[in-house]
Amino acid sequence: MDTDWLVDFLAVIESGSFTKAANQRNVSQPAFSRRIQTLENWIGVPLFERGTHSVTLTAAGEIFRTQAQEMIELVNVSRTRALAASTRSRNSVQLVCTHTLSFTLVPSLLQRLLRDFTEQPAVTISACTMADCVRSIRDGNSSFIVYHYHNDHDCDFGGKRMRSLDIGSEWLTLVCRADVYDTLAPGEPLPFIQYGDESAFKKIVHDNPVHPDRPVVEVYRATLAQTVATAVRNGIGAAYCLRSLVLEDVQSGRLVKLPAPDIALSIRISMPRSRQNETCERLWRALAQQYPPAGDN
Repeated sequence: MDTDWLVDFLAVIESGSFTKAANQRNVSQPAFSRRIQTLENWIGVPLFERGTHSVTLTAAGEIFRTQAQEMIELVNVSRTRALAASTRSRNSVQLVCTHTLSFTLVPSLLQRLLRDFTEQPAVTISACTMADCVRSIRDGNSSFIVYHYHNDHDCDFGGKRMRSLDIGSEWLTLVCRADVYDTLAPGEPLPFIQYGDESAFKKIVHDNPVHPDRPVVEVYRATLAQTVATAVRNGIGAAYCLRSLVLEDVQSGRLVKLPAPDIALSIRISMPRSRQNETCERLWRALAQQYPPAGDN
């Protein structure tokens, strides 16, 4: 089967006309019709009702419509992965992580691990939101992913297809600027800063109590942990911030820790179980000698 036939089939549906679809595909009308018939012959059933003036799918055509879209997407993803694999140097490392970890942990981690390499590998670190990190590892564009993990909120990017190590600990702690919190009247709602939809922290924070004694009103939303911490420092409201980002502010008294339990997180590194290039495999062996396997491996 030629994938062009699938594109032809979907073009007819989208344009609502065999003639328009043929023009869009830069094919003559007779040749286009033959291609549609060839697809139907390959499947073994008609896909279009031939006795109507408008484009009408048969029952089989309706079912095949969804399958055709999925097949095209699968072919495109497979092609992208194959190209990435063929062009990726055997001495290169592609690592994706969230923005915070890209400057708080990953550089020092790699520096320690790469000391024993006589030939320094070409390392590419891509910092992005957790949602983009997941897409990168799913699409085969990265070999490693470093991220914050919470037991009740697993990151859906591969499950048992991934090998994982716990390489550190972190906490989300509820903080507010001291002068903002001190001026709240009794019973006055606590202005709260929430994480955006692209952040892994949104679900984690949503399922945890904010303040035992006050109602909460959301006043601001941001995706990046650094942006949330900055908003707290600027007096916009309270938020669950990564402890590593606000520890100095709390110690100095600029920010105060509010009466809510800290949320414990693990810092994990994961890599597909499928064979990676030798440099990535060597890095993983070095990591596995220093850090324990993740609890759900």
